[in-house]
This record gives sequence, structure tokens and C-alpha cells, in this order.
Amino acid sequence: MQLCCVDARKRNRTGDLEEERRYKSALLQSPVFCVQGGTNMKMNMKLTDNQTAFEYAVYMIVGSYFQSAGCKSVLQEQRMRIQYWEQKLDQQYRMEDCCIRYVERQLLEQVPKDCWEQKVKVTFCMDSETRESEIRFEGDRYVLSIFGQWDRRRSELSHLCCKRAF
Repeated sequence: MQLCCVDARKRNRTGDLEEERRYKSALLQSPVFCVQGGTNMKMNMKLTDNQTAFEYAVYMIVGSYFQSAGCKSVLQEQRMRIQYWEQKLDQQYRMEDCCIRYVERQLLEQVPKDCWEQKVKVTFCMDSETRESEIRFEGDRYVLSIFGQWDRRRSELSHLCCKRAF
């Protein structure tokens, strides 16, 4: 699968300061077009993305309970970390608190103890219809999927834990 992104990152070399400002402003507001596997996808650029930052918080908090956890895509992990760091500090604390409460009140009680003793690889998915994100922790014996939505007023988390068939 080949990913090719085309954006307007060509630098303005004229030296005109006002034109440079207009260029940078247009760049931040312009969409980025990607071609992946022969299909066109349009993604809007945002300086901060609360949902992505929340997914990173879930990955970071829930992943710390496993023997080890690593993202399958290093680039995606870096992109998500940047989105998380761009959040205000109190917003980061709210996201972390939400995740910790969910782990302590739900996951630790409902997920088998030997699930936490495995090494997992993490993937991130999103349902295109419901816009609900899925953070999937895949180990040798279990797969734990965390579904989540972040909103300033409320957040929703749910999970599904499945034992792998051998």
C-alpha cells in the first residue's frame, strides 16, 4: 500500500512579508489531498484535534497496564503524541482522568487478569458512519478493543475483550 500526499508546502521565495503571511494563512486553512490505493481521500488540517489527543491518552493509560504495548505505526503514534501535547494542560488532565476512571471502574473488574500479562500491538481505527474510534490492543491470547468519543461536556468509553482461538 503506497501513500502519497500532495500539499502546498512549496515555500514562497519572493521575500515579500505580506505575501508570505497570506501564503501561510492559506496553507493552514487548505485541505490536504491524499491518494491511497487509487482512491482520493480529503482530510482537513486542524491545529489541534481533541479526538486524536483522547485516543492517544487511552493508548497511553490503558497500554501502561499491559506487560508492554507498542503502536504498530510509529508515524501514527508520533502524530497522535503531537496532538496530545498541543492540548492545554487542564484538557490533558481531564482526558487522563477519564481514562484512569474507566480502567479502574470497568476494565480491571471485567477483563481477565491474564489479558494484562501479555505484550500487545496497538492499532487505531475509526467507524466512518458513527465516527466512533477504536483502539485495539492485540496480544497472543486476547484482543481488547476500546471504543471512545471525546466531547468537552462528556466522553464515552466502552470495550470488548475477546479470547483468541488457538
